[in-house]
Amino acid sequence: LLMLSNYISALAGGDTRASAAFRNSKLTKLLMESLCGTGYTMLLAALSPAERHFDETANTLYFASKCSNIQRQTQMNLTPHEKEVMALKATI
Repeated sequence: LLMLSNYISALAGGDTRASAAFRNSKLTKLLMESLCGTGYTMLLAALSPAERHFDETANTLYFASKCSNIQRQTQMNLTPHEKEVMALKATI
């Protein structure tokens, strides 16, 4: 989870070298398509109002706020044939 947190921090900070950081762990490698802009990702944060869980809740909220700062542009994954068809449709 530390590597995932480091990767999320790099993405949220706009680090251009973050694209290679997913190789640092199996979890980030597994989540590569979602984190690199070819899919949609949603984070569900589980919080507890209990005082004894305050530290975990604060850390979860901190992580969720870092995740909300990520700005990625998604792209359509098209085959060369589909790209050509779209270009031809645009010229009509």
